[in-house]
Amino acid sequence: MIILLTHLGYEEDMALASRLEGVDIIVGGHSHTLLGDFSDWGLTSEGPYPSVCENRSGEPVLIVQSWSWMRILGRLDVVFDTKGIIKSYNGSPVLIAGDPLLNQKKKPIEGTEREDLLNQFRQSSGIAFVDDDPVISAELDDYRKQLAVYSETVLCRAETDFLNRPFPDSGPASVVCESLLWKVRNNGIGADVSFYNNGGIRTDIPAGDVTMADAFSVLPFRNTLVVFDISGTDLLRLLESSFSWNSKAESSGGSFLYPGGLRYCCDPEAPDGRHIFQVEIRDGNGDWKPLEGRRVYTVVTNS
Repeated sequence: MIILLTHLGYEEDMALASRLEGVDIIVGGHSHTLLGDFSDWGLTSEGPYPSVCENRSGEPVLIVQSWSWMRILGRLDVVFDTKGIIKSYNGSPVLIAGDPLLNQKKKPIEGTEREDLLNQFRQSSGIAFVDDDPVISAELDDYRKQLAVYSETVLCRAETDFLNRPFPDSGPASVVCESLLWKVRNNGIGADVSFYNNGGIRTDIPAGDVTMADAFSVLPFRNTLVVFDISGTDLLRLLESSFSWNSKAESSGGSFLYPGGLRYCCDPEAPDGRHIFQVEIRDGNGDWKPLEGRRVYTVVTNS
């Protein structure tokens, strides 16, 4: 029995299954796809749990995915015959609920309304109310105290909201890219341009005090900074590649490169290879100068 654990997205998993032999089950991720029937709870899914297709040999392949952020507990029971072919199966994913229960205005649900809701949970097989585990909660208390320090450490103040919208309009991106340039320059490393990929920036920067906890929410991954040299010609190719791929329907936009210390004009309707023009680099005096194809520029980005 072969089970693939993938991070391609639901549609890609479906396409992949038909090209393979021997694979029985694909447990996927990346597209945050809700599968199964949760219509009683006002949720629209993108397919059954499991979704079934055939591999190259005409044998069934079961594809499952459990939404995102641990909101669903996926469960799949499968019976195989003596040749290892799927004989029968049953998918029963469960929507997880817990305290605090909030209404649409993000206010706690209390009193009789809460009891009525809990009774509905008990009568449904598709949802479960889960109490905090006291042992794990006690273990987490020490970490909560450490995290509280980050929430109290103010880095700066944002005069407006920086909203992390989908490509190509990410407010935090310019702040992140400028911070990369500031960091390496203050450590004595010269850099002309910075880049950060859209998918690595995970949340908004709200107006008001910006804390260390906010910074970790915006950039939660354990990347380090790397510096490399690149010609102006290749830098232009990099910008073209980034835009051309991420403007396609099949791209999530996560690999789109936001720049710091660099600006350009873009024609989305132009053919690939000709989208980007009028590229300018900001020099040490803050003046914008045209990109030079033969010049070597120093770039800082994440690892």
